[in-house]
Amino acid sequence: MNTLNLPLNFKKNVIQGCKGFRILEKQMKVTTLATIEKITGKTGVSYRITVSGGFDTAGKRIRHRMTYKPEPGMTARQTEKAVQRAAADFERSIEQGFALDNRQTFAEYATYVIDLKERTGTKHRTVAGYRQLLERTNRAIGHMAVQDIRAVHLNRFYQNLAESGIRETAARAVPKADFRAALKEKKLSMAKVARLAGVAESTVNAAGKGEAILKEKAELIAMAAGIPFENLFTADERDEPLSSTSILAYHRFIHIVLAQAEREMLVSYNAASRATPPQKEKSEVGTFQTSELIAIRDAAAKEPVK
Repeated sequence: MNTLNLPLNFKKNVIQGCKGFRILEKQMKVTTLATIEKITGKTGVSYRITVSGGFDTAGKRIRHRMTYKPEPGMTARQTEKAVQRAAADFERSIEQGFALDNRQTFAEYATYVIDLKERTGTKHRTVAGYRQLLERTNRAIGHMAVQDIRAVHLNRFYQNLAESGIRETAARAVPKADFRAALKEKKLSMAKVARLAGVAESTVNAAGKGEAILKEKAELIAMAAGIPFENLFTADERDEPLSSTSILAYHRFIHIVLAQAEREMLVSYNAASRATPPQKEKSEVGTFQTSELIAIRDAAAKEPVK
């Protein structure tokens, strides 16, 4: 671990090597220092930035810390500038009263925000929707500290949601046209099949009406009837991506959480405001044909004025 005491304004020479860069020379120009520690770990190189925030009532120095991890593919020069900028931004934010060293994860803070919304009168249905959106959101960014989240992380999440196979809707099965006839041939009533399969009779009745049911229930019915699944049902395993409307729901939820963090000065800006969610799909607007317009005009001309 290399520890460097870097002022916000300094000059340095840089030697670029295969493992990164090291600062050889620096000239102090200010008295307030941001301490930067270069850390090389299993996941690559990161930088721990420490800023002094004065003293507490016991006379002990208060230190604020954050970790900065450069984006993959950055050159040594780009990394150098990015670390300097992160240190400067962090120190400026501490001076303005932000608590950017708060290490709450998104999962922890989002739960707090949802509970806060519930206590302050947000509708139960809306709160329930937030909790549902949080489940999948946590898989993507739940482990990240709120102050580490950037627009690029959200854009990657939105891109992932737009990929095929992302839906979590349970697989369903559609009964074939001869469903009732197949059971009748086996001398099985709807009630008996339901009892043998261990499913609700209403589920079997729904299948008898041609309605789709859960695939796992359909498999139990086919097994109880002693008929191959493919002879009774057609699997309907949807693989289409989420719609832009659904992805926008995730974006709005994340925006709400980070907006609260911004109000509480845990972040200096709302990363969701800088992200690029998909545009809402526009429904095709119906238009009149020329003949229809003429008919409307003629009808209006015949209508007496009131």
